[in-house]
Amino acid sequence: MKHITTSSTFTRSLLTALTFLLIFPSTLLASSQPDYLAKLPSPPNAITNATPNEILISEFISSIRSDNWTEWVMFFTPSVRDMYITFASNESNRKANLGILNVNSSSLVSIDRVPNSCAPRFRELAAFQDNEEDYEVYLVGIQMTVNEISEYYVDGINYKLIILVRDNRNDGAWGVGILTSAPIDLLEQYSGSSIDKAIQRYEERVYGVSKKNGTLSSTTRGVGYGLLTPGSSPPSSIKIYTKATKTSTVWYVVTSSFSNFITNVTHNEIGNMGFNIEAIKVQAIAAKMCGWWAVIAQYRDAVGADIMYEDVSYLDNSPVLGTGVASAASAISSYKILSSNTLSNTADRSKLFYTAFIAGVPNDPDLTGYHTGTMRQYGAHDQAVSGKTWQQIIHYYYDNSTQNNPNVGIVQILN
Repeated sequence: MKHITTSSTFTRSLLTALTFLLIFPSTLLASSQPDYLAKLPSPPNAITNATPNEILISEFISSIRSDNWTEWVMFFTPSVRDMYITFASNESNRKANLGILNVNSSSLVSIDRVPNSCAPRFRELAAFQDNEEDYEVYLVGIQMTVNEISEYYVDGINYKLIILVRDNRNDGAWGVGILTSAPIDLLEQYSGSSIDKAIQRYEERVYGVSKKNGTLSSTTRGVGYGLLTPGSSPPSSIKIYTKATKTSTVWYVVTSSFSNFITNVTHNEIGNMGFNIEAIKVQAIAAKMCGWWAVIAQYRDAVGADIMYEDVSYLDNSPVLGTGVASAASAISSYKILSSNTLSNTADRSKLFYTAFIAGVPNDPDLTGYHTGTMRQYGAHDQAVSGKTWQQIIHYYYDNSTQNNPNVGIVQILN
């Protein structure tokens, strides 16, 4: 693991603050929070003898501090920047210390380029992640001070993944695509006291126990991000960065019971579309497993959540559930889907993976999506109408897929 020596440099200018003045709402100026727009960026740290992208990451990490979210958002590539401007400019989010807004100060401790397979896929980065040359993944150790200890950020060294993306629509400039949690699978490839502490915190938060205190049996883990150890049972709750309606522009974090998450997502995805009950079961189990995976992965920790609306259609409301939603959720409640237990790499066996899903095309004669790892909702309905069970449909879409993970083989549907 490459450790960092730093020297002072100043690369973000007054232009950053002026740009922010144009995009952040005027109400920010009147808030009781620090006057962001009156502060110029402080000199970030740079890495001695580093690559340009390592310097970019060093400067990005230095911008993570409570008095200067102005600079932080400008490091993101233009196609995703608005999401973070909306998040950071929300006074309620700052007062609640949500996600990264909980951090007072940060500095880069270590940095390693890791294989792209170590990063999950993100819907907003699909255009970059479809081409291996257009993104790079780094494991970074960040010394942080925080306002309050959370499941996502703590005082001390925090290990995160940073995905840099190359925007060919912007003269090929590299920018930050996302900051997300580093998988325990990857951390276990390294050693050192700070790594050990990070692993222990992760295990205690996710599984309730840790190997360090002797209460979690040793388990082999994969080296890719997508396949994660599930623990003994689904999470009891999940945090979602969401809004009240599809058209609302006000985003916030809610904590939902896991059972409510499954029915809410299933309803908002297909609940009122008159789908066959077997297709609704497919949607319910897909929602369950992607949510379970997201909690283990800390998928959206930068915004203080496990998952967000647009990853899945969870809205902060109490809908009258569509016909079949409750019964479908009940029917799959004791089931889980895991990777094959006969994969050649033993570390990849019986693991959680991201069960992606999209709408697809009605009456698709080709039933697009076979073994892609992305279920098509219309295709699932068409197959259900033709007599397929939800289990058969799950195998159709997810077997031998590599959507967000190493190959899962013939998936296990366990009860």
